Amino acid sequence: MRSLFIGILSGAVVAAGLHVGVGWVFSFAGAVLAGGLATDRGWLAGLGAMVLSWGALMTWSISSASAESAIMMETVAGLMGGMPAFITPVATLIIAALPGAVLGSFGAGLRSHSQSEVVHS
Repeated sequence: MRSLFIGILSGAVVAAGLHVGVGWVFSFAGAVLAGGLATDRGWLAGLGAMVLSWGALMTWSISSASAESAIMMETVAGLMGGMPAFITPVATLIIAALPGAVLGSFGAGLRSHSQSEVVHS
């Protein structure tokens, strides 16, 4: 359980840093790291890291520029077929969670593969 928590926090910090510093698509590297650090349930670590980092960035954006964020959410919701504005953050977190889970599993697979290489060498 402790490694899951460490994986989620470490992955979220890396994901948020890459998101802000390089670009949102690079933030998924945090999910790979989270999955690699978790001793079990790598998919959950990747999912948690992405949802935590993107949720924190959205919360910061909404709290620091609430009027502009509301306009953006309404615009994106309109582009998605006239849906209510609250759908935008929910859809954003789903977009973060699904690849986060897959890449967390990938990170866990990398960890287990590298451990088996050490054992068999």
